[in-house]
Amino acid sequence: MPPGAQTTVFSLESEDDGTADEYYGPCFEFYYLLSGQITMHWGKDAERVRKGEGGRLPLKQGDFGYWEREWKFSVKNTGGVPAMFFWGLAEASPGVRERLPAL
Repeated sequence: MPPGAQTTVFSLESEDDGTADEYYGPCFEFYYLLSGQITMHWGKDAERVRKGEGGRLPLKQGDFGYWEREWKFSVKNTGGVPAMFFWGLAEASPGVRERLPAL
């Protein structure tokens, strides 16, 4: 992830209110930072998350971040070098219809 780049806003909430760019349903996600520095932003309002308002957690190389269900998130590279991370996302619960960006 290049310096200054930011992910879409993604939702791990039980209900899809349609405001996040991606919806995965109520599941868990983690990042293990291999290099660089990122800041995880979270909240209930997609626009505030997109702007970096609300909750935030800076992570640097070697840090592990675990994202709880029932929030919206976005990740921004807030360092001066490319960030690389190992990412994992739990499978959606049965019956949840994920909404992913069109490719």
